[in-house]
Amino acid sequence: ACKSFPAMAIGLLMDDGLLSADDKLTDLFAADLGPLARRLMKDLTLEHLLSMQTGNLFNEVNAMTEHDWIHGFCLSPALTDPRDKFQYNSLNTYMLAVLVTRITGKSLSDFLTERLFEPMGIGDFYWEVCPQGIEKGGWGLYLKPEDLAKLGQLVLDDGCWNGQRLLSAEFLDRATRVHSQVPESYGDYNYGWQMWVGRQENTVLFNGMLGQNVLCFRDSGIIVVSHAGNSETFQQSNYFKLVSRFFGGTFPQSLPRSLTAERDLNRTLEALCD
Repeated sequence: ACKSFPAMAIGLLMDDGLLSADDKLTDLFAADLGPLARRLMKDLTLEHLLSMQTGNLFNEVNAMTEHDWIHGFCLSPALTDPRDKFQYNSLNTYMLAVLVTRITGKSLSDFLTERLFEPMGIGDFYWEVCPQGIEKGGWGLYLKPEDLAKLGQLVLDDGCWNGQRLLSAEFLDRATRVHSQVPESYGDYNYGWQMWVGRQENTVLFNGMLGQNVLCFRDSGIIVVSHAGNSETFQQSNYFKLVSRFFGGTFPQSLPRSLTAERDLNRTLEALCD
């Protein structure tokens, strides 16, 4: 689920005018690419990193034995044109973290702390780093469930937090559109910019393996956070059907009064407080 946060950092740099989705990877990583890689990656842009469409062959398994992940990524471009082909690879997100570090001169953690986490009261977190000392970006983030919910609320509120604009609505609008068509075997979501977008419902999802999820229902404004609990990598669990059943769609402004329902609710609240 942490992939959404490097994307937000990229969004902040877009808001600052320092990056564009159309920026060529051959320009962004010019010093890292050899002649063959430059040729194979000549048409790839930041958009392809954000939407998991680089087709890069360097993945999480390779990263376990490679000291320099930037070198590994730049040495392993796709041998065929990957554009418009979704291929989930966490090293795409790692390269977003590299960009943030290079452009800002700060770590991804420090940049996000300054621009998002501190204003939102998020201070207790930890992010694993690669052998080069750069945050892994696509995984390795330890964050409280309530802070995950805050970041989901930031998306639902179009980048505002307690009346303060932190991230542009324009970026979040683009980030939560469908940019990659995802095979149905992954679940009922397509892919935006490092965020999952519901096929059938107006939802945005931060999805981590083994049940770490921030599911944002845009019609009702409800956010449901789960923190582990199933064995699936993506959205194959029945969890998503159950949550959609009870929290999806829209809700009326009010319900007819029910004394029985009020009594049951009060009993539940009392039991929770005991």
